Amino acid sequence: NSHVNLTSKQDLFFRKLRQHLNMTPKEPFVAPAGAIHAYELMHLLARATYKDTIPLRVELQQSLKSIENYQGIFKDYKQPFKYLQEALSPSDLSLCEFDHQGNIIIAN
Repeated sequence: NSHVNLTSKQDLFFRKLRQHLNMTPKEPFVAPAGAIHAYELMHLLARATYKDTIPLRVELQQSLKSIENYQGIFKDYKQPFKYLQEALSPSDLSLCEFDHQGNIIIAN
């Protein structure tokens, strides 16, 4: 098993989230990837809705597909919804687990 190396953006995100949730620095997150993915999806939706009118469902879908780039915490997205309904691909994901000290490690 090897430890997951966080980028500086990911580290900052988790430090701020720990502070917001009054968590200790060593307290593990139950679903860290889910927290980042939800955070980034909200930012992608916000970008899609920066228009003169509030988009309807079809307009929102078209607007999501028109997003060019977004520099996220998890990754930098280039046209995240142009062809797929999902901005993440299998290569973006890893199966992880907690070690005995509560660190996130890549599962065997």
